[in-house]
Amino acid sequence: MTINRPKLWLALCALPLVALAIDFALFPRLAENQLLRSSVPAMELVGSENTPIQLGSVHSVGIGVVSERLNDPAALSYLAKRTPSGLAISVFVDVEQSEQNRVFEGELMRAVRNRLQSLSPDAEQRLKELIAQVAQRQPGDVLGLDLNLSEQQRGEFPVDRLIVGVLEKTPSGKSADILANAWERMLADANDAGLKSLAVPCLGYRWNDKTSLTFDQVFRSLFKAIKGSSHPIDVFISIYSEWPTPVMQEAVGSLNVVWAASLSDSFGLYRSRYRTLMPLLALCLFACRRQVKHTVKSFLLISGAYLATAFGLAETLDFFTEDYSERVVEVVRLCLWLVLAFGAPYILRWDMADVFREKGSAR
Repeated sequence: MTINRPKLWLALCALPLVALAIDFALFPRLAENQLLRSSVPAMELVGSENTPIQLGSVHSVGIGVVSERLNDPAALSYLAKRTPSGLAISVFVDVEQSEQNRVFEGELMRAVRNRLQSLSPDAEQRLKELIAQVAQRQPGDVLGLDLNLSEQQRGEFPVDRLIVGVLEKTPSGKSADILANAWERMLADANDAGLKSLAVPCLGYRWNDKTSLTFDQVFRSLFKAIKGSSHPIDVFISIYSEWPTPVMQEAVGSLNVVWAASLSDSFGLYRSRYRTLMPLLALCLFACRRQVKHTVKSFLLISGAYLATAFGLAETLDFFTEDYSERVVEVVRLCLWLVLAFGAPYILRWDMADVFREKGSAR
């Protein structure tokens, strides 16, 4: 039986579109952003202590906010049915001190240790040993600890993994960058651990310290880290319910502003890179139909070359446009990928050997 080569190539060109259709069938969602609440009044948050208020989702990450005290037995109860779950906490280091005197625990860490001490001495001891390791770490580092609690213990403290960020004891001009690095590593740790939910207190903020980071710095660096999350997760921003009223109002006001900015700056297409590249790959293959042999080998080579080049362009663009508007970057990336798809018959044939000719071959 003779294979009709042109028809075979058209069938191969359609494979990326088939993959796209399967993706839509498995994940029937168009937008990665969802707006449930544009803002939250401070008094409403205070009145609903220990009960999260869902804001929506950004970059497929669910965002909620809750007022609570971690030393309250009812705190974190919203994580009970969202397993596996995690809690982000911090520990402080003074790099100018000796290793024996370098590590300092904050109120959050003390609250967690107190709850674990009566619930699971083994988990509390392993946490204590983890804190001891911080003496050899630098600000911005992150350590993770699986608590391995029993079902009954988890009912009282519904946290499966602690993610500990190392911060400076004395704020400096580098504190904002250190916190940003810590947030990124914490979200990466949550992704790698496969967590479904993560509670994140306002790490880096000290309401009674004039040199502390601002709420704006804390939330902006957090949402920037959320942008890089590789899989859906529910993030609950935990705000300390015992803060003075002016501090609580400042915290909620800053969160509302950063939340609105994150939605307006986001492109919003769910699995945008994959769902953009698949039709462009089909376009690339179709554009190459007159210049290549209509074989499976040609299909595989062109697909691999196009995808590798497209991802390389995307990573290069991300590197040079780190602080640019996400919407602008997405449009530029799409334009580059379109040029690559239409120009593939010529661009993919470029060879460095043509640039570095042997000596004496140039004319």
